[in-house]
Amino acid sequence: LTEFLLPQAATVTAIEKETRFIPHLKARFPTLHLIHGDALETDYTSLPSPPTKVVANIPYNITSHLLEILFAKKIKTLTLITQHDLAKRIVAIPQTKDYGPLTLLAQFYSLPKLIAKISPHCFYPEPNVDSALLHFTLHTHPLPPSDIPSFFTFCRHTFTMRRKTLRKILQIPLDSFLEKHNLSPNARPEELSLPLWIQLWGYVKK
Repeated sequence: LTEFLLPQAATVTAIEKETRFIPHLKARFPTLHLIHGDALETDYTSLPSPPTKVVANIPYNITSHLLEILFAKKIKTLTLITQHDLAKRIVAIPQTKDYGPLTLLAQFYSLPKLIAKISPHCFYPEPNVDSALLHFTLHTHPLPPSDIPSFFTFCRHTFTMRRKTLRKILQIPLDSFLEKHNLSPNARPEELSLPLWIQLWGYVKK
């Protein structure tokens, strides 16, 4: 991956956590700007050339956390390989079992696209799960930065009771909101698109 990217960009910065790989990478790619560290703890704003595009082949268990970090940075695109089941949650649509807080996070910050499903046979050693190539085109988000943490806290809390109706979860009068947006009195969390989630959050916090 690194070898392919180097001729494609003026500057390529790589983050590698494993100490044993550092000498090899330095020797093989002398023009590479290499950081020995953890991608979850790196201060991306302090890099000599703040990234505009990120390409990553990462441990699958850090995908959600890394997305939260990278979405908050001023990057244009993000391309990564992750577990296929998680990728389905990222690109899910309302009224499906995969639709949830991770979907809302990805679509709040970006236009995510599942490019390809990848067989375990494409890796060595082979993982026990299918993988997927995802591409995110980031866009401006619809809320002030100060409102974002409370919005996602609200979404995550509501989705913990996804089988209940919004009325039962929120325990407040919702008739006017549901009628205005042509929603059933028994609407559940998975039925709301991202714009409706933003509308609901604004309605609840009044």
